Amino acid sequence: MISLGWSHLLQILTCILLLTQSISGDDRQTYIVYMGHYPKGMELPELLHTSMVQSVLDSKFAPDALLHSYKSFNGFVARLTNQESLRMRGMDGVVSVIPTANHELQTTLSWDFLGFPQNVKRTSLESDIIVGVIDTGIWRDSDSFNDDGFGPPPQKWKGSCQNFTCNKLCGENSLDEALVKGKIVLCDGYREVGFASGAAGIIFQSNGSKVVADIFALPAVHISHNDGNLIYSYIKSTRNPVATIFKSNQGKDASAPYIAPFSSRGPNAITPDILKPDIAAPGVNILAAWPPKAPISGVKGDSRMAKYNLLSGTSMACPHVTAAAVYVKSFHPNWSPAAIKSALMTTGNDPLGSNINFNHSILFFVHTLRLVHQ
Repeated sequence: MISLGWSHLLQILTCILLLTQSISGDDRQTYIVYMGHYPKGMELPELLHTSMVQSVLDSKFAPDALLHSYKSFNGFVARLTNQESLRMRGMDGVVSVIPTANHELQTTLSWDFLGFPQNVKRTSLESDIIVGVIDTGIWRDSDSFNDDGFGPPPQKWKGSCQNFTCNKLCGENSLDEALVKGKIVLCDGYREVGFASGAAGIIFQSNGSKVVADIFALPAVHISHNDGNLIYSYIKSTRNPVATIFKSNQGKDASAPYIAPFSSRGPNAITPDILKPDIAAPGVNILAAWPPKAPISGVKGDSRMAKYNLLSGTSMACPHVTAAAVYVKSFHPNWSPAAIKSALMTTGNDPLGSNINFNHSILFFVHTLRLVHQ
């Protein structure tokens, strides 16, 4: 047992009192400091954010004062007092300083959100009201539509529940196999369908672009909405509609060359300083190398293998431009990348005229040959 004198007890009580005042006086809360976009060339934003917090807190700065630095925009989260938040607002580059707040979900219980409590006054008439739902986004088998605990349908109900919307949605594994197996299915929209629950084929109807020859795991054809409506009218006009999807025929597009609808016109969404593409090259339906162990449709279970496949996109266009650049470089080894790019841009052909809304060069080797031999 150790005995303490009054002087020691007084010192301990004084320390406890000072510590309590210090803790209670720390009225810091979490603030979000927003500074807009990152300046060009900034590689370590955490250093800037740390120095700003240090400048505001001065001697009160602690390593845990800066809680987080954002990556998608120039901003950070810090613990500040009200006075410190005001000083932070006055710093250069600061757009706003917002105190954080917890927000509760308002739609977890829809009836509360709508001000329609479960114990609202009700009548028995609601059990005899029939509501028809026409929606392409409903999955009838969801627990949301489970009618356990409900009574029978109204006596005036003479119809039956039909689920036809899924044959619209035509998503992978979303079709009723009992309805579509061995049949050709007419689908609204254009999307990957896998093996379509055992369907014999798919007819896609949409007004989307038809320039890309996508490969599916089963026979498929892409038509316009107008043609699709004609087929739908035929389906409804007979008890036993029949259809055949024939082998594709090779044809020549008289409008080519033109920029594919999916190709960017600019500005670049990630780097807005890139206003437009300067050079365009063949990149649609290119017969390109393909791993022989991968199914040509990209659908698991498709046993068809090949060493080449029809591919589209930047990965197909870039090799064309690269080959031209290398060819020019071979004749002008001292040219810089900028000089080679300028040469390709200024000697390329523009067969599109005013059909599109940006100036560009279509890459043709005949012009490149003329360039390097001049």
